[in-house]
Amino acid sequence: MSKIFYILKFIIEVKITLFSPKQRDLLIYDNTSIEVLKKTFLSKFEYFVLEDRHYLITKIYLSPKIIINVIKNIKYGIKKAYKISIIKCVNPKVIITFIHNSENFSFFAKLLSNKIHFLAIQNGNSYHKIREDEYHNVKKKYYIPHMLKLGHFDDESFKNSHWEIKKSDYVGSLRFDSFLDDVKKKNINLEKKYDLCILSDIGAWEINEDNINDGFRDLTKYALRYATEKNLKFAVALKRRESKSFNFPERAMKYIQGFRHEQAWYENNFSEEELLFLKKNFVYNNSISSYMCAIQSEVTIGGISTILREITAYNKKFLACNFTDNDAYNFPVKGICSINRKCSYEEFSNRLDEIFKLSNSNFFKSLNLTKNYIIEYEGINSTTNRIQNIIRKYL
Repeated sequence: MSKIFYILKFIIEVKITLFSPKQRDLLIYDNTSIEVLKKTFLSKFEYFVLEDRHYLITKIYLSPKIIINVIKNIKYGIKKAYKISIIKCVNPKVIITFIHNSENFSFFAKLLSNKIHFLAIQNGNSYHKIREDEYHNVKKKYYIPHMLKLGHFDDESFKNSHWEIKKSDYVGSLRFDSFLDDVKKKNINLEKKYDLCILSDIGAWEINEDNINDGFRDLTKYALRYATEKNLKFAVALKRRESKSFNFPERAMKYIQGFRHEQAWYENNFSEEELLFLKKNFVYNNSISSYMCAIQSEVTIGGISTILREITAYNKKFLACNFTDNDAYNFPVKGICSINRKCSYEEFSNRLDEIFKLSNSNFFKSLNLTKNYIIEYEGINSTTNRIQNIIRKYL
């Protein structure tokens, strides 16, 4: 009964049109993070957005042509048949997604890549996800005709995995590129504001294991203690935004509970005194707040946040910590920048002392990293320009 009720409610809430969508050379698959795409490379193209997730769908097309194509492809199931029909009506030369680990995108790429160019922009770290699948003997297979990767390190991430990637380009981080563009356009001051910042990783994990969140809890307690003992200017960059800050359909709000879960986690895992200190230093999430915290801090701490990779483009010091017993979450670079095991507070404190003593240039010299290995970066808008150029070649 509840399923029938949801279907009826869905039909009432979405806009139903009896026309087919207009043809476009570029189709965006999945409207998650669409605002980032609009702010960056999409500004130069006409495009159609195929809304993939049921709770984000705002319009249903029910033209005779769509219905006929659904019937022809019903062997794939009604949802996939409908999306195949939309794709055929739009008739794009290029389909691009910002959700590189979308199983649906992979399915359509496998089915239609002989007629359409499929591009997937890497939206974050994948090394932990791939290792998680190995750890749990999960053998999901992904097919990506052309992957636009964060950096050369990701070749190692996908090596010997169940991902079939036919071609790769290295474009860097689109989110970081968008952030830097905002900084430039709004003339934002990036001068140092904090001594220490910790990136909240609650809700970032792909599997529900208590020891993962427990590891981040212990890391947060260490960071809190260190900041208190050293009398540092401290920031906790929250990961999740309140649902009301998104321009999503009302029915989507019950699926977007990350902010509430993140707040509840802090309340359930810290003493009243600790929570009071943390809340005084919370930086609530908007599109640029986590980047601002990291860039404006002398040292940034985190677990598997992609931001730890992205800020290397700005030569910012960081410490990545995996305080779990699962090496899937080990930071891929060894040296002063990472602790890939649970350690004592004394060891953690001593490591941070060492990092604070180093200049930014000496910190990175000690890591001996090849340029653009962790993250591809050639300046503001370099990621946007590279993606636009790749799309134009296909068009």
